[in-house]
Amino acid sequence: MRNFPTNLESAAALFDKIRGAEARGFILLANNTRLEYFDNERGREYGVRFHRTIIVRYMRDGAIALDSGGYSDSPTTRERIHSSLPNGISCGQCGGIPYLALRKAGANWERIVWQDSVTLHPIDGSSYRIEAEAELEDADEAARVRRNALARDRYKARRDGTPLEIARQRSGYGSYQYTPRRQYSAAPRAAMIMPSDSFDPISVDFLIIINGDRASIIPKSKRAAASLSTEKRLVKIGESFPVSRETAVQAAAVAVENSLEVIVEDA
Repeated sequence: MRNFPTNLESAAALFDKIRGAEARGFILLANNTRLEYFDNERGREYGVRFHRTIIVRYMRDGAIALDSGGYSDSPTTRERIHSSLPNGISCGQCGGIPYLALRKAGANWERIVWQDSVTLHPIDGSSYRIEAEAELEDADEAARVRRNALARDRYKARRDGTPLEIARQRSGYGSYQYTPRRQYSAAPRAAMIMPSDSFDPISVDFLIIINGDRASIIPKSKRAAASLSTEKRLVKIGESFPVSRETAVQAAAVAVENSLEVIVEDA
């Protein structure tokens, strides 16, 4: 993996440094990620392309355009964007809400809910102004509202004695909202469930398959496998763990509380 550019000057320097880059028209930065140049009436500009999307574009006036291509919930997409941003700008996820963060005076940061097609205009050498199509929304407040809504659903499920299983659905800004989906009468606690017809293997951490009173827990991501590993045993992705139905649903609830994505399916 090469060092990512963070502005127009560093992108131009990379093309000057690497032999043959000008003729090819691009520089490979990482897996499925490359730096390209574009000649237009303003002059030469540069962009970082991840798969088919120009996720970061460096303009002649110093502005930086950002676009996740609708994949702001993808950790890899966020990592590629973050690596291409100058000091004082960051992107990440908090409480399930993707955000864009700008450093203010001192050590303070302003975090807003991620929007695609935003442009950062430089104010001085270290601060930027955000230009967005929609109204900016505070990411910390959005995360708090999301956590409270999920907590209320879980509380009602336990109070009524009818545990709630939850499906995740895409919200307007690329993260997820939680809504009731269906119920298992034998489930003692709340769990997260996604219907199999909307299965997304990229964003899933655990697959739990229930068969009567028995179940299997299968880690589907590196962080899921790491959460099951111990000093004596290294768990691999795709390895199956047979457990009881009750244990599986309890494990799903714990995983959800730790911001892991879980699918529960009937065998």
